[in-house]
Amino acid sequence: MAIKNVIFDVGNVLVAFRYKNYIRDLGGSEEVVRIIDEEVVKGGIWNYLDEGKLPKEEVFDMIKKYLPGNEAIVDKIFDMKNIKDIIYQYDYTEKLMEQVKAAGLNIYILSNYPDWMWDFHDKEVFTFPKYADGIVVSGKVKMIKPHHDIYQYILDTYSLNPDQCLFFDDREDNVQGACEMGIHGHIFTSYEECCHIIGI
Repeated sequence: MAIKNVIFDVGNVLVAFRYKNYIRDLGGSEEVVRIIDEEVVKGGIWNYLDEGKLPKEEVFDMIKKYLPGNEAIVDKIFDMKNIKDIIYQYDYTEKLMEQVKAAGLNIYILSNYPDWMWDFHDKEVFTFPKYADGIVVSGKVKMIKPHHDIYQYILDTYSLNPDQCLFFDDREDNVQGACEMGIHGHIFTSYEECCHIIGI
């Protein structure tokens, strides 16, 4: 069956999630960077922010427990005056959106992203959402990849046939979750390979 829809993850696909250098820019030590990387991002604490079921302040307090004596850096990391700089949009992103549209394909966004952070970045940084035919943000729907319910949600919400969808994500577990739902999932490695897979 022909592909009609391309579904994109956001972090490390359409924008760079540069949390390590962001923490360094705010004055965080290498030990703080290591703990946030290992315990918060890779260890799963960040998932609570993405899922949006707990108040964000409660998650911030959980993070602070891993960083005794460094609580102030956590406040800086999540200060709305700074949070714009935790990501940046890739130079190729708009070009990729335009190429997909020019090929006659629909674009959907499926991202694990805190709802409040999404709203801010959408207003201050992102230019790609205007190309999307539909957007599902984990923090808004209170579901998270790679659980099957969020893939089912985007399929149901936009009446998509999974066999007509290509999905790109930088994480293997998220791609696997999509494939288990019948979506054609691919690990995103580069703009060039993505274009090759789509055929644009």
